[in-house]
Amino acid sequence: SAAIAAVRASGRGARAHLIVGSIYTAIYCFLPNTLRLFKSLAPDSDVSLQEMTISQQIAALKEGAIEVGLVRGHVYDHNIVT
Repeated sequence: SAAIAAVRASGRGARAHLIVGSIYTAIYCFLPNTLRLFKSLAPDSDVSLQEMTISQQIAALKEGAIEVGLVRGHVYDHNIVT
């Protein structure tokens, strides 16, 4: 996954950039602690966070505009790994 690749790149001294799409509720409930943990594992990484609906995230994942999407529920699309 993109997050794992960012942690590995950071471990090699490379600066990684991760683009994350998220539904509104996750930005304030789930992400603060998760991003703190991620930064502790990959301190030289940058994270860009974009608030998006689930359908916007699915489209952005397919287009390569984001690398990670945080949604609620299942995504039934064979082109997206969940």
